[in-house]
Amino acid sequence: MRWLAGLFGFLAALLPATAIAGIIDPSRSTDWTQAGVLGGIPIRTTICATLNPGATATQITEAISACPSGQVVFLNAGTYNLSAGIVFDNKSNVTLRGAGPDQTFLIFTGGDHCAGFGGDICFTSGDPNDGFDGPSNIGTWTAGYSVGTTSITLGSITRGSIDHLQVGSVIFLDQLDDTSDPGDVYVCQTPNVCSMQAGSKNGRASRGQQEPQVVTSISGSGPWTVGISPGVRMPNISSGKSPEVWWLNGLPVQNDGVENLSMDHTGTGAAIAVSASVSHMRPPRALTVSSASADSSARFSSECHWSRSSLRTFSSVALRVIVPLITFKELWTVRAGGSGGSGRAGIDTMEAAL
Repeated sequence: MRWLAGLFGFLAALLPATAIAGIIDPSRSTDWTQAGVLGGIPIRTTICATLNPGATATQITEAISACPSGQVVFLNAGTYNLSAGIVFDNKSNVTLRGAGPDQTFLIFTGGDHCAGFGGDICFTSGDPNDGFDGPSNIGTWTAGYSVGTTSITLGSITRGSIDHLQVGSVIFLDQLDDTSDPGDVYVCQTPNVCSMQAGSKNGRASRGQQEPQVVTSISGSGPWTVGISPGVRMPNISSGKSPEVWWLNGLPVQNDGVENLSMDHTGTGAAIAVSASVSHMRPPRALTVSSASADSSARFSSECHWSRSSLRTFSSVALRVIVPLITFKELWTVRAGGSGGSGRAGIDTMEAAL
């Protein structure tokens, strides 16, 4: 399956120059070459802990927590009857690996609360806050509004501390919604004006437009110059709409993996949950499913589609994947760190080859 992922990556690299050329203005198209696991899914060979059938979910979670970065928690062949969920609690760069999808079986009769989302395997960052319920840190965005800009200015910190911002942090750029149609990009979620509902409640109130960015540099002592990637996307940023930046404490959870095992969720009705917000997640490239569905939170406006070739979700939606019986070759999170509402997950891109 690795060759197939490589082929998809090669085709994605060609898209901006071929399929999109002449159809969409390059300034308005999205560069998908940076999507997925940058550099490919790592092959980790060092095993930090080996567990045998009879191990509890708590013991597996503790092994994951104690595992050094870039190493593997290995589950020997056999059946693991688990009465609670397995949690990657603010833990990055660790792999949970079985002896094979036909050898290592996880049977769940209980799951994890996972910040209210619920799941048998939970990936969660260290900051339970989010945009809708109130982020931990907020700053004014005073300069750097042009499309493509990779350097912005934070004028002041109105909540939290600049000390909680570091290289690798995920920040969200937002601004106030429009009060009337400006004639170009119209962002409005007012009932009976431009919407039949009260908006998606994704992000902060009255700030429906938001852009996730990764911090690449920080300089200054107030105001601060912050380098961002991939750069400002929206062409309608205006000082008159009070642009701001918000972020969570700590770095995002990223590059965790689940490989080579089968999971039975029929006893819980749950499956995999990502809480405290995930901006990117790449699930199994090879999996066997007896039945599957996607359930998006009622608080979000979203849709999800299963097909034979891929599963895709869309920017900043709350998603729970419910799969009663699932066999994993590889499941990988790419980056987790702050997005939607009520501790739910904001998933930008989700893709699985079946």
